[in-house]
Amino acid sequence: MSKALSLKRTTTTALKAAGFFNDLDKTIEIDGEKRPVKDLFTVFDGCDIEVSIKVKDEEEVDVPKQDGTDED
Repeated sequence: MSKALSLKRTTTTALKAAGFFNDLDKTIEIDGEKRPVKDLFTVFDGCDIEVSIKVKDEEEVDVPKQDGTDED
């Protein structure tokens, strides 16, 4: 039997750290300062967490001509 009435309050604590990751010393360089990953996660001690990591690569591409072909 499904619940006919429910009330739920959800609180989310989020961390976003954008920078260069160094695997040797496990740091993220943010605005020129190296921050240990373990220090960034201390606020989440004892919590169930979900981690998502995104890597972006950017490259310049030729702008197509009006007829749909690439410029050379």
